Amino acid sequence: KVKAVVYSGDLRAGEPATKTVELGVLDSVLKDLSFGEGVSAVKDIVFEWPKGTVPQISEIFLTRGSDASLDAEIEALRDLVAKAKGADTGAWTTDSVTALDKAVAAAEEGLKAPESLTGQQIADLKAGIEAALSSPVLKYAGTELSDLVAGALTDGSKCTPESWKAYQDALDAARAGLENADNLSQAEGERLAQELRDALAALVKNEGGSGQGGTDQGGTTVKPGQGGATGKPGAGKPGTSGSLAQTGDITLLAVGAAAVLGAGSLALGRVARRRDR
Repeated sequence: KVKAVVYSGDLRAGEPATKTVELGVLDSVLKDLSFGEGVSAVKDIVFEWPKGTVPQISEIFLTRGSDASLDAEIEALRDLVAKAKGADTGAWTTDSVTALDKAVAAAEEGLKAPESLTGQQIADLKAGIEAALSSPVLKYAGTELSDLVAGALTDGSKCTPESWKAYQDALDAARAGLENADNLSQAEGERLAQELRDALAALVKNEGGSGQGGTDQGGTTVKPGQGGATGKPGAGKPGTSGSLAQTGDITLLAVGAAAVLGAGSLALGRVARRRDR
């Protein structure tokens, strides 16, 4: 015979009441025995057999019967699993898809034995799926980053080593992000693009070079196509080195040359007259 000493009532209320129930007789290789209704927990299990009998018991295990009050919650969990498996995750990062897959797998494992699930376990499984569904990280959908990488500068000989290294570091980071594009978030892609733009704009040309951008010896920003010390074509003033003569300057030069020639002719004429005398 198999008997059990079980608790009845609320286990949290000091000393819960106990009672002994007779479960049945082990008269087959496998035997399912029930503790009956109103049992909160099991304290002891007692086996009794006739004198001279050698018992052969290989395994005893306890299972909890399904709680009818959790049926609705279990069905809600099943519905949530079905919803999650049908979700469109094409725009999600790899990490977000993985998080959802893990949450669904955990719920499916629990649903294999729903009678063993507690209310808290069901709530936790639902929360994991809901969190994965409600806050996925979206993949970078822009093209600016790939465009900047595709059009990247390759010759750094006209730039200072420091500025060129900063540009190369930003370029390497952008390439690394694009290599794992399925797990590159929108925010991360935008950040990499901004850093690469900033590094490009911050390139500094070598002394005497004509780099893509940066500053001249005086520290002023120089951009392609600018001329003169100030970076503005034709900004020089007459009489300064590197300046170009304006239309009015050419006229003055011509008049000055004529005046010099006239003075020379006059001098020669006076000398000839004196000799004649």
